[in-house]
Amino acid sequence: MNKPQILTISEGAAGMKSQIEGLANLIGYPYKNIDLKVSFLFKYLPVQMIPSSTMIIKNLGDFKIKTPTILISCGKKSVKASIALKKKYKNIFNIHIQNPKSSYNYFDLIIAPKHDGLNLVNCINTTFAIHNIKFRKKNHLNGKLIINFILGGKNKNFKFDKYVQENIYNEINLLSKKYFVRIIPSRRTPKSLIEKFQNEKINNTELYTNTNDPIKYGDFLCNALANIVTWESISMISECVYSGVGTFIYAFEKDSLPKKYENFHKNLIENEFIKNYAIDFKPFNTTIDEDLSELKNKILNKINESPTFRM
Repeated sequence: MNKPQILTISEGAAGMKSQIEGLANLIGYPYKNIDLKVSFLFKYLPVQMIPSSTMIIKNLGDFKIKTPTILISCGKKSVKASIALKKKYKNIFNIHIQNPKSSYNYFDLIIAPKHDGLNLVNCINTTFAIHNIKFRKKNHLNGKLIINFILGGKNKNFKFDKYVQENIYNEINLLSKKYFVRIIPSRRTPKSLIEKFQNEKINNTELYTNTNDPIKYGDFLCNALANIVTWESISMISECVYSGVGTFIYAFEKDSLPKKYENFHKNLIENEFIKNYAIDFKPFNTTIDEDLSELKNKILNKINESPTFRM
């Protein structure tokens, strides 16, 4: 089989782009990103009311599909766009990342995390969230005992209130007595906590806020003794594990932890990919090369078995 083209579509959010590009890179064929533009008439409708029709795609002209094509999508509205494009073009093999929540049979392949419990013939379950971060490992840390503390924030399950923020600040203060601590907030990290680190700077720490630079971010994650990450973000935990540096999850608001998060943590702990954080943690290394190789083989097998790509 000749290498097909890959088109990746999403609604433009950084997290979605990271996942579709990460999967395209894993598959290994040339790819092109297209940001999905939804027609104004459907843009603000609940996804359940949006039809699976090409009339929802404002930039339909951007899709030049003349040869067999792998279409990778991520995001609620891209579910409908992917289905519409597959109806229009018969030479598409469409892959959706994450649970599309409906229309399962309209996809050739769904890549969904294990904790979603999606057991379908056309679904491959993954241990980690996929991403496009690149890691460039150095041979040394110039003698520094560097750790990263990656911060999430409020979401529908966690308040991430002032009590939690104060505990994190104090914990980083303690860690800075022994380590050089890079503090890496995310877009959900409360502005008040970021300002506290700026205004009440802790010695032996550095606040890094340009997380839109995946190269720099990847360098930080893989060139440290350890990564400590708040436990409410499956994607951030996955990114840290991908780096090969031992990941420790920082627990808070334990009564708010959803079952799917609990299952995710448990699976990774049992397989020694992550550990629970404690102030006396011991650094370790890990690798997911075997998992990624297995995932790639499963995807390529599905693609090669598809009538779309049989020569």
